[in-house]
Amino acid sequence: MWKEYAKSDSRYMQGGTGNFAPVLAQEASTVFVVGPLCWLTIYAMWTRRSAVRELSQLAASVMHMQSVLLYFGAELLAREPSCRPEPQYFYMYF
Repeated sequence: MWKEYAKSDSRYMQGGTGNFAPVLAQEASTVFVVGPLCWLTIYAMWTRRSAVRELSQLAASVMHMQSVLLYFGAELLAREPSCRPEPQYFYMYF
């Protein structure tokens, strides 16, 4: 999977370097925090608990927006861009 991501963003292939650590931290927070929040949202929708659903949905959405802003913000501030600008990589992978 990382090889496929690396086609659009070379930071995924820079295993031990400084550029990869923020990407790895972001992916880990998505998997271990946002993922369970999404499952909690689905469960709350299924059991019709609107307060839990709204809170978990809001938290997951805000965390996802923060993740996207950090991801693209780091790319905009980088001296050497690592994302490919071709539309098929930019729009299909992001």
